[in-house]
Amino acid sequence: MTMSDDATAPAPQSSGLAGFVLENRSLMHPLSIIMILYAVWAVVEVFSNTYFHGLQSLTIFETGVETNINPDDLQRNNSSWVIASGAVFGLFGLFAQYVYRGAPMVDSSMAAAAAMILDQATADRVSEDEIISKAEEAATAAAAEVAKETAEDTVIEMLDPDATSDDDDDDDDDDDDDEREDRCEEWEEHLEERTEACDDGDDDACEGLEEAYVEFLEVCGDEWDDDEREDHCEEWEEWLEDQAEACEDGDDDACDELEDAYIEFEEFCSDDDDDDDDDEREDRCEEWEE
Repeated sequence: MTMSDDATAPAPQSSGLAGFVLENRSLMHPLSIIMILYAVWAVVEVFSNTYFHGLQSLTIFETGVETNINPDDLQRNNSSWVIASGAVFGLFGLFAQYVYRGAPMVDSSMAAAAAMILDQATADRVSEDEIISKAEEAATAAAAEVAKETAEDTVIEMLDPDATSDDDDDDDDDDDDDEREDRCEEWEEHLEERTEACDDGDDDACEGLEEAYVEFLEVCGDEWDDDEREDHCEEWEEWLEDQAEACEDGDDDACDELEDAYIEFEEFCSDDDDDDDDDEREDRCEEWEE
């Protein structure tokens, strides 16, 4: 048979002597004390009539010598009744005292043990109401957090209206930097392709290449670090040397582009020239003069 979680098992009904004692617990308490006292008196009375005659002063009845000699003595014969009644009343008195004092503690201990067992049995079970309650608590906490953040943003915007716009501007600047870097990379790849085509003898690719390269350096030169800047300056210097050789060989177009290219080279790569020694700088100036 199964019962719901809310139902409790009915308490068993006591019957007989135990039921009488439980139902009349308050009345049986003083009576049980009297029974225990009677049992103690009965023990003292019996022992005083047999061996410990000096204890007769503690009892109500004092027996004489005839009690121990004459087998027909009434008081001697009644000793068996005293012993029997004392044992019965003493046992019942102790039982009543146990029911009065010990049973409640036993009952409470058993109830506590039963409750502990039930708690352990239902520890892993979560009711639907508990789930809903926890979900509502979590939703309330989340809503409170969102409201708090919204209030903080509102206060910040009221105190500093430009704060939000500054943040947006910073984000836009970051996007612009990324976009500029991407365009410079594409531009550099295009210039490299044109340079290769020019080296292969494509006159259309060579036309305007120097101006495009100068414009590229003006726009994207700031994006390079020192190593990249040095590499590009070295490549540019090699190109200038090639142009100078072509000019010496009688290429008028190379001679026309060479002067402007040298000026742009000195402006862009002047920081790298500081690392050269005086002899190398002097040699370069002599070549330029020639």
